[in-house]
Amino acid sequence: MENTDDKEYLKKGQKIPIKEKLSFGVGILANTIIAGIVSLYLLDYFVNEVKLDLELFVIANIIFLFYNAVNDVIFGFYSDRSTHKLGRRIPYIRYGAFLFVISFLIFWFPLPGYNDPAMGQIIIFLQLLFGLLFYDTMLTIVVLSIVSLPPEMSESTEQRASISFYNTIFTLIGGISIFIVPLLFNLGLDIFRTFTLIIGVIALICFIILSYGVKERKELHSQDELGRENILREIIQTFKNRSFISFLIFNFSNVFMTTLALNYTPIFGLIFRIDDIDTIVLLIFYMGFIISLPFYLIFIKRIDMRKIILKMTVFVSLAIFILFLFDLLTGISEVYWIIFVLNGMMMGMNIFYYPFISDAIDVDELNTNRRREGMHFGMNALITKPAEQLPAIIGGWILIMTNYEQGGSGMVQPISAILGLKFLVAIVPLIFALLTILSQLLNPLKGAKLIRMKEEILILHKEKEKNA
Repeated sequence: MENTDDKEYLKKGQKIPIKEKLSFGVGILANTIIAGIVSLYLLDYFVNEVKLDLELFVIANIIFLFYNAVNDVIFGFYSDRSTHKLGRRIPYIRYGAFLFVISFLIFWFPLPGYNDPAMGQIIIFLQLLFGLLFYDTMLTIVVLSIVSLPPEMSESTEQRASISFYNTIFTLIGGISIFIVPLLFNLGLDIFRTFTLIIGVIALICFIILSYGVKERKELHSQDELGRENILREIIQTFKNRSFISFLIFNFSNVFMTTLALNYTPIFGLIFRIDDIDTIVLLIFYMGFIISLPFYLIFIKRIDMRKIILKMTVFVSLAIFILFLFDLLTGISEVYWIIFVLNGMMMGMNIFYYPFISDAIDVDELNTNRRREGMHFGMNALITKPAEQLPAIIGGWILIMTNYEQGGSGMVQPISAILGLKFLVAIVPLIFALLTILSQLLNPLKGAKLIRMKEEILILHKEKEKNA
């Protein structure tokens, strides 16, 4: 009988060199900056700067939505079958990086005739539509390949948490660097476009560094067996994995709460009836995020991941609910600064992203004798995309129901709108925290079963390395 109190099994597996962690991190940094600029400024640029009709902007995004729904799964399926001598991920990163950068730059440089009274709107529309399709194709090819690397880099939960930490730190650095973009945007489009060229060159260098700094474990790939399955069977096989279903629920909740916090940061300051403090609110969210990371890294060396997620979610949820009730009874809204920190701590659970999905992929490999990172990350992208849209829908509905004054200052907002914002930042996250708790109650990897899985995957990998 295994001793489930012995946490040595969390450390067993390949040790990832710091060089590989840093190389992976700079690739994440490049993607964070590029994706951040597109997410934050695409609408502003096309609608307010080059004056594309809002209706045409919406039509382009609707067309793009259908394409975006399927391309991750399709590429994940085929990337798992790649037989290039460099591996299944590195070739797409190294040789796709240049086209990815070009797809990013296409948005910001107008085509000839864009200001023509007769054809200008059509030209801008086609540029946006082509840009969206080209950009998302290259984003999928390069970034899905990048995020598929960590699960096979090590079997160790501790090492996987470490690579998640590097991922988080470089994501934060990339996110902070985006704060300078509004200043450049306001200085004029020529300066902004020059900046995008510089970012493109830096991103290309970062992706190339990653492609040479991270090595795939090609001995773990089993091409012959992968070739016999079609995409439908691959999808069905993926959903037979309870560990992966558990991960999808967990990640859906985490993505929702993170998106909710970021989307409504500009108006959460109205809770205190103070205007223009969105930067301070965002920093408070990130304070909770950053504070939580060292604790999670320490705990994961002593406690299995499932227990950490369960205990932390219950603790933070109870704290938020108590503070919400305290404000209702006393009217002391300042407690929401603490609630912002607690929400940030919930967002910090993103550090378990790679350890969690990697364990699910290991279970799949034990069941199928195949490494299918591409399919798992593709399915994850498909399932969690609604989590990025739901905050806008739920939050918008709450603001409408509570008579929120669009564009109004904190002093003119009705009490109902302030209560709606409090509900949005306190109670709505609690509802999705229940999903996080459910994900861990459904997670079959615990105790002796988790230890046995870790031992079996190490044995399987040693056999594959021996037979390679």
